[in-house]
Amino acid sequence: MATLNNVATQLLLYLLQNGKEISSRDEILRNVFQHNGARATDANLNQHISFLRKAITSTGHPAELIVTIPRIGFRMSDASINIQQLEESQAPTRIVNVALTPRKKKRNLWPVTITTLITGIAVLATAWLTWIPNEIAMTDAAILRTIDYEQCRVHILGNALTDTITEKKALDIFKSVGINPNCSYPKDLYLNTWASNHNLVEWSFAAECGLNLGYYHCISQYRHHEE
Repeated sequence: MATLNNVATQLLLYLLQNGKEISSRDEILRNVFQHNGARATDANLNQHISFLRKAITSTGHPAELIVTIPRIGFRMSDASINIQQLEESQAPTRIVNVALTPRKKKRNLWPVTITTLITGIAVLATAWLTWIPNEIAMTDAAILRTIDYEQCRVHILGNALTDTITEKKALDIFKSVGINPNCSYPKDLYLNTWASNHNLVEWSFAAECGLNLGYYHCISQYRHHEE
């Protein structure tokens, strides 16, 4: 039995769903890491792949069940893999029981068996519909882009959700956290937002910065909402 965090669980399920088809690095970073609010970097992906391989070897099976395609991505090797999610009351963290059956000669075990596929889909659906993290994942704090509004420069901090934020949406988010910026003179406004699957957990961060009595002064607000 191997204990996996949420991102590692979603990564394993994603690879299983694609089977022997190659999952490119960009696809994984977008569909697994960004989708779950995790750092979408090659280093973080490599770390989670290494973590999964260690979990697999801890069950007595070879790490090569996850195959690396150099400079492209990853795929699964020939194996029948069963995944089960334990009840929440049995453990405080997400537990995934990974049982792997090596490929037998002259027997095609790929694609993944119907039972395994149904189990994987059920686990994935349960995770998407019910998972609420104990800790909100950190997102990329780099400035994705800047919007000019009157004399304000609105700096959108980067993650998947902020990529399409418009000027009006940015101002609405500022008002929702209790900041109503006066842009009749130069200011810097900073904005970031994050939401879990199906918006069960949402948070927004906004900051208003500008000169005040000769000093560069910032006021920031954080809003958290949980269903």
